[in-house]
Amino acid sequence: MTTNTVCPWCDTEIIWDEELGPEDECPYCNNSLRDYGTLQIDLDPAEKPHKAHTAEDKHDEHSHEDEERGWSNFQWEDDGILYDSPEAIKVQEGLDKLLHEQEEVPECPQCREYMVFVGKEQLKERFTPHLIGGEALLHAPVQLNVYTCMSCYQVSKFLDVQGRKQLNDSIQRLSKSE
Repeated sequence: MTTNTVCPWCDTEIIWDEELGPEDECPYCNNSLRDYGTLQIDLDPAEKPHKAHTAEDKHDEHSHEDEERGWSNFQWEDDGILYDSPEAIKVQEGLDKLLHEQEEVPECPQCREYMVFVGKEQLKERFTPHLIGGEALLHAPVQLNVYTCMSCYQVSKFLDVQGRKQLNDSIQRLSKSE
């Protein structure tokens, strides 16, 4: 006799022998098959819950309060969310406007939030180009676009369009000479 289960992560049917019993992780995708890693949201309010205490029970008690509260609909606290004051909302609206006007919107390598373009930096005297075959990949002055993350304040610098073109042209010349 065998028992069948469907993995919620990869939708693969898992057949286990009854003597061995079900395992704790899927043999195909190696994800956990226990409930602790799964968030269950009841999409049909007419359907009655099978458990004694669910989020829907609390929802029935406070249905007029839960209509549009963002993360609070999942009974999560809003303490860590940036929108805790009118000033924070204004900052976020201004940030959104800036991000929509930028040509490039890189992600922060530290926290994965979007970064804001804050200016340019020119490298002249302190820039020493790397030489390959006696030729420099980049020639000074080099312009860098400077971006700052508004969440963790990480700063990143990227070559501007002319610097990128110069670097690509140098690499193409090197590939032709070989």
